[in-house]
Amino acid sequence: MSFSFFLFPSKTTATTTADHTKKNPPAAGVAAMLLAALLSNPLFYPIALAASAVGWVVHQRVYSPYAAIPGPFWASITRFWYLQRINAKDMHRCTKELHEKHGICADTERESEPD
Repeated sequence: MSFSFFLFPSKTTATTTADHTKKNPPAAGVAAMLLAALLSNPLFYPIALAASAVGWVVHQRVYSPYAAIPGPFWASITRFWYLQRINAKDMHRCTKELHEKHGICADTERESEPD
């Protein structure tokens, strides 16, 4: 056997390797093809956004440490409710109503206790 075999492989060896790659692409190639197909689907992004929103709501309402604290539904999910109350300039009234409805919060109790 000469070195020419190692330096210049025959064309039959190269085509069988290429044919093998075409028939069985590597795992990274399959994953890349699937990812490209998924990202090119026009429904992927709206579905991903909806799934993220549902996951956020479930997390905030069920698994958050604050899930057991009573209060308005939108206030448990996002801070936009709080900003809306501030913008409407009735946060003081709303806070008083919430305290009457759900009880006094821990911060208010600490502030009202005498030293």
